[in-house]
Amino acid sequence: MGEIDLRFSAGELHHIPVDIETMRRTIDRAVVLRSKPLEPEELEDLVLLLRGHSNPLLPGAQAATDVLWRGSLEWSRGMGRHGTIRFHCEQSLGTDALLAHVQISQLARDFQWLLASRPAGARPTGRSDAALQFRCAR
Repeated sequence: MGEIDLRFSAGELHHIPVDIETMRRTIDRAVVLRSKPLEPEELEDLVLLLRGHSNPLLPGAQAATDVLWRGSLEWSRGMGRHGTIRFHCEQSLGTDALLAHVQISQLARDFQWLLASRPAGARPTGRSDAALQFRCAR
């Protein structure tokens, strides 16, 4: 299992070590259909977790795209997807319940893509307080 030492500093979510399986569980929690909507506090916690997962994953995905031939279809798709993910991460959570659920679902799909497209042998690593980096496993 590719583990990272990622600790969130937002609200009650600080000092939580996160690994790839934790990321997958967070994504699953975000995309599951519910009979009743989540409370606003639960939505906020979930979006903070999803955004926190972008810190160790995006730099590695960007580095993997940077080695591709600039102008190729794969490079163009990767650059577009990375920009879209960053845009989604920067958006504040909508005040409307439906909008918030849509945003969270989109973030979850973004991170499903990031996890699925990680380079072979690469693992995210990090330090506390979002001073995170992506290093290839040796």
